[in-house]
Amino acid sequence: MKKKKKKKKLKRPILHGVGVVKSLKVAKRITAEFHRKSEAALEQAGEGAARAASETERDMYQKASQAALQRTSHVRKFVYSTLTTLNKRPGKGEERKVLNGLEVGAVTTEFCCQSPSWIRFRSIDLNSQHPKIEKRDFFALKVCEDEFDVVLNSMVLNCVAEPEDRGEMLLRMAKMLRKETGVLFITIPRRCVENNPFCSVDIFNECLRACGLSVVLTKFSPKIAFWVCEKKGKNVANAPKLNRREKKTKKTNSYFSVRFHRSERRRIAE
Repeated sequence: MKKKKKKKKLKRPILHGVGVVKSLKVAKRITAEFHRKSEAALEQAGEGAARAASETERDMYQKASQAALQRTSHVRKFVYSTLTTLNKRPGKGEERKVLNGLEVGAVTTEFCCQSPSWIRFRSIDLNSQHPKIEKRDFFALKVCEDEFDVVLNSMVLNCVAEPEDRGEMLLRMAKMLRKETGVLFITIPRRCVENNPFCSVDIFNECLRACGLSVVLTKFSPKIAFWVCEKKGKNVANAPKLNRREKKTKKTNSYFSVRFHRSERRRIAE
């Protein structure tokens, strides 16, 4: 008897809706192309051109990011397991209130809608694709000190166009964290800190220490670099290399770097 051929099951799309990206390969191509165009625009015409991406391009980038995260994201598991390891998770029977978290640049609802009972996240994004994610510019948020127990910044810092704005983002996040107990999670592409004359792993660590953050864990996947930091009170570093300002050229614009505005440099030095 001839064996019956098994019908191939059609894979369901990982997202549903109009204009969704169904293929992981296509998602990776779209996100890579978006970053390439942004970097090219920054090299040629500066920050204004880098921010002038069309709404269609940004919309497709967001959908591609969602598709990639649905299949490959391990950030959620990493965040919760790390908080447990660091003894930040409230124990059973403790009168500790629910942890307060902020997710910067959210593209999915896995934190704001699927978090466990012991932590509550507020998710924001400049170009929100979901009603549960607030459409909000991080730089326009009012900075309230000691407001959050946890802040997540996954693949957002590297998308900020100007080095000074990246420094401001780090300082703002550090201010928002609770003293001695707050935890900051940062992920950026490994290429940002590898073979980069303006920002190595050591230089990035010094930038974090300058903001009053202590690096407690670093982790590297083939393409992504992870940082876990705790807030340790006042700013503690004033490394001269943090204040170094490179001349703007096509070459320096293509590299990731972090700098601080003059007013912030003085405050760090105090």
